[in-house]
Amino acid sequence: MNNIGIKIKERRKLMALSQTQLAARAHVSQTMISRLENQDNTIPLEHFISIINVLSIDVTEVVPNATTEKVLIAMHMLDSARATRDLKSIRHILNSHPISFWNKSPELQIYKTWHEAIIDYHNGDVADAISKIKRLINQYMDIPGCYEIMAQVLNNYGNILTEPEQRVRVYTHAKKMFLKSAQQNYKTYINILVNLANLYCEMSNYKQSLRHVNEGYKVLHSQHSTFHLTKLIIIECNAHHFQKNYSKCMEILMGAQTIFMLSEQLELWQRYKELFTGE
Repeated sequence: MNNIGIKIKERRKLMALSQTQLAARAHVSQTMISRLENQDNTIPLEHFISIINVLSIDVTEVVPNATTEKVLIAMHMLDSARATRDLKSIRHILNSHPISFWNKSPELQIYKTWHEAIIDYHNGDVADAISKIKRLINQYMDIPGCYEIMAQVLNNYGNILTEPEQRVRVYTHAKKMFLKSAQQNYKTYINILVNLANLYCEMSNYKQSLRHVNEGYKVLHSQHSTFHLTKLIIIECNAHHFQKNYSKCMEILMGAQTIFMLSEQLELWQRYKELFTGE
């Protein structure tokens, strides 16, 4: 991706966008935009695609090499299919390329095995899914360039486990892996924090739940983002409600009505209001 930083910067200025404005539209950090414009191309694929989409740049403009383009497109398509749980598309994408293609890099190898595990899990083959994920953990956990992807894998792994203490360990490991990465994709971090906060609340460890909620608030505030904000608010309300701190619970919920309205989740807010008030 030669001169990609120059092209990103030129297009951004042509559109009269600051780095902060571009970051907000692409749902990434300003630091990521700065790194990209300074020729640091080691950013997550989904965010690279998001940035060039905001700037109306075709991937072929910045990735002239056909092989590299195929890699980017394949990974982006898997990201999209995973987000919508489209197993048919995941299977099609995996089968559309030979083994030699997936063996080009550790990142591609992780993507292939990870999405095979997702298919196994949704087909009821939980043991096979867990086996594949454990193999990824053993092979790629110590490779610096794979820290953030492995944080996502671990976060997904925690979602399929059933034993709470084991899930806490896996989510906590995912958090540590993310913090070791150079990417700092706050969406991945927020997903991990939401899972930890929710799980601790289910385990009646409200102190830890609220600690992770507050950590999530700080991340969202620093990014000027409402991503997952309503989820954190609900978890915080639940933690106070279960501790019988009803007035605090209602204070938080009532103060968040506008946030739910702007997020088009007013019905969800109303349901929790009825739940907490017994109406």
